[in-house]
Amino acid sequence: MLIFPPTRFRKRVRDKLAVPPLGVASIAAVIREHCDVRILDATVEGYHCERKIDPDTVEYGLGGEEIGREIRRFRPDVVGISCIFSSQYPAVREICRLVKEISGDIRTVTGGSHPTFLARECLGDRNLDYVILGEGDYAFRDLLGALRRGGEVAGLDGIAYRSRGEIRVNPKTRYIENLDGLPLPARDLLPMEKYFAVDIPHSITPLKRRHTTLITSRGCPQKCTFCPSTNFWGNRARVRSPGSVLAEMHHLKDAWGIEEIQFEDDNLTFNPRRARDIFQAMIDEDLRLKWSTPNGVAVWTLNEELLDLMKESGCYELTLGIESGSQEVLDTIIRKPLKIERAFRMVEYMKQLGIRTCGFFILGFPGETREQVYQTLRVIKKLKLDKYMVFIFNPLPGSGLMEMLKERGLANEAVSFQDMSFFRPNYQFSEVPEAELEKLIMKEVWMTRVRLLFRNPVGFLQRYGRGAAVRFRHRVREFTHRLVRRVSRNDEPEG
Repeated sequence: MLIFPPTRFRKRVRDKLAVPPLGVASIAAVIREHCDVRILDATVEGYHCERKIDPDTVEYGLGGEEIGREIRRFRPDVVGISCIFSSQYPAVREICRLVKEISGDIRTVTGGSHPTFLARECLGDRNLDYVILGEGDYAFRDLLGALRRGGEVAGLDGIAYRSRGEIRVNPKTRYIENLDGLPLPARDLLPMEKYFAVDIPHSITPLKRRHTTLITSRGCPQKCTFCPSTNFWGNRARVRSPGSVLAEMHHLKDAWGIEEIQFEDDNLTFNPRRARDIFQAMIDEDLRLKWSTPNGVAVWTLNEELLDLMKESGCYELTLGIESGSQEVLDTIIRKPLKIERAFRMVEYMKQLGIRTCGFFILGFPGETREQVYQTLRVIKKLKLDKYMVFIFNPLPGSGLMEMLKERGLANEAVSFQDMSFFRPNYQFSEVPEAELEKLIMKEVWMTRVRLLFRNPVGFLQRYGRGAAVRFRHRVREFTHRLVRRVSRNDEPEG
């Protein structure tokens, strides 16, 4: 059984999402040739079940009782749990505890960014047996094979485990060279109609109801110091061929009637020629798919010719990873090869084409001055984006800045990654105090809406009117769900 755990979010600053977990679906597609496999997406299955973690934070998804019931029903020999973000690790730890309560013979495995870079810390929990480092498609298959042969895993690449009471970590040295050789993610093992019903994907405001995610590459050639993703994927980018990508798009249309794609690549356009080939094929094959890039796109790879092709192929929104309005911060702190002037030029051209603009920004980098923080806020205002998100810097395991902070003694072993939030500072690394940064973030959460309302009322209604209707529908369902559960508890016989 492969489990995507419940999700935590901060209610005041973001929406509850429901996105198909392509990581576990890709692993399932590989291992189902060798075993019976089931995927349990606890987030979407329990989307309307909420539990308060603290005054600002809520966890949603199936609770422990429901997850335990599903594990008992399937009776797996191995349970693998996805842990993409550090905030998910408390749920992963709880699921491992549940598994071992059900049967100590069930093997527990986790993988994803958090356990990859903190494997020893995760294996300090005796309820967890194995950690897969980096990409898990073939690694998980190889682990199952070793367990089937008696459990000798010492020779496996990229795995952490315990042996005679000691934690051992085999470094990740091998990566999948031919991504076209992988089967398509096992979406047939996911409750696809439930994602359509929730209708709040990564981009928050899609154009079409039948939307889904797609990944055409792994990794990014640029080593931005705040991002651990490059390190996770082997410090280089690997790609699928345009033919493989187009075949998956046709499959999505034929199997589920997909009308919109959300590309989740770390850097979709780092190879402009390949990107052009994909977009031109979408036009030539008359796919008529709307698409966006909610995970971000590299601004320095864009030009007018490529944007023209994007628009013609169905692009309606691009999220731009700008990060800072200070050229000095871009050049010396996060090492992103972007010139601010280029961002202004590309945003202006996107507006001319009618492509919606979204931006990602981060405040509070190590060594960032007060003037640089406020320079970013001024650039945000001047760009006049349709939407933007401003995050607070927190060091992520596996990132270059995290390693730099450790070397300088500014981040110690007491760092609690699982309590980190992109909207709430846990530590102060810039000149601006934590409380001031948080106030700035909360102000920008509302200003993105206010500015769009006054600049483009029609666009505001198109974007937030639809979202408000979807959220209202979910609030009604959540109220009904809580009411039914309360009535059911009251009706239970005493004793």
